[in-house]
Amino acid sequence: MKKLIVICEGPTEQVFCKNIIKVHLKSFDIDVEYPLISHSNGGIVKWINLKPQIETSLAINDETFVTTFIDYYGLESHHSYPKWSEAVAEADKDKKMEILEDGMLKDILVDRQPRFIPYIQLHEFEALVFSKYSAFVDYYEPSEANLAGLQSICTAHSNPETINNLPSTAPSKRLKNNISRYDKVTHGVDICESIGIVTIRAKCPRFNNWIDKLEKI
Repeated sequence: MKKLIVICEGPTEQVFCKNIIKVHLKSFDIDVEYPLISHSNGGIVKWINLKPQIETSLAINDETFVTTFIDYYGLESHHSYPKWSEAVAEADKDKKMEILEDGMLKDILVDRQPRFIPYIQLHEFEALVFSKYSAFVDYYEPSEANLAGLQSICTAHSNPETINNLPSTAPSKRLKNNISRYDKVTHGVDICESIGIVTIRAKCPRFNNWIDKLEKI
């Protein structure tokens, strides 16, 4: 069985990996581990702090693959990710992520690059939760959530990954604004499990491309 280490930004990504990605990749003969970013025990860190964890994980043996599961939302210039200035100058969000991911890859030791699959979620994990409106209806009572508001967001964004990352309109902020008791770890992952990885992949092309790469390691 092949081994994949998914370095997670926080506990939400960890639980998502445990409940969804690990289960999915088992059928591809891939065992998944999902540690938090070690420097901060979860949370965004500077590239100089994340890079050693990636390289150390890749050094376990020549058959271990490593990927990241971090959000673009919250990343700033002071985190000093490779190719940051080039990425910021790019208007297209998908290309922006590709530039950052390529910078991460090229900054890893050359002999370990073939086993590293950098991934930055656009804009954050919570975008995936908007992949299917009916999942909100099934999960919440009308008194617990503004279902009309959630439906409007889903309708306006056929690709949930395009939901923008302004402080007031990021996916996580929209969920909190429309759901009185929203808990990002339990509720977010529960809803994603209800939606299913097949539907999430169909709605979120960057996420789908990442999973496709993981299936082929």
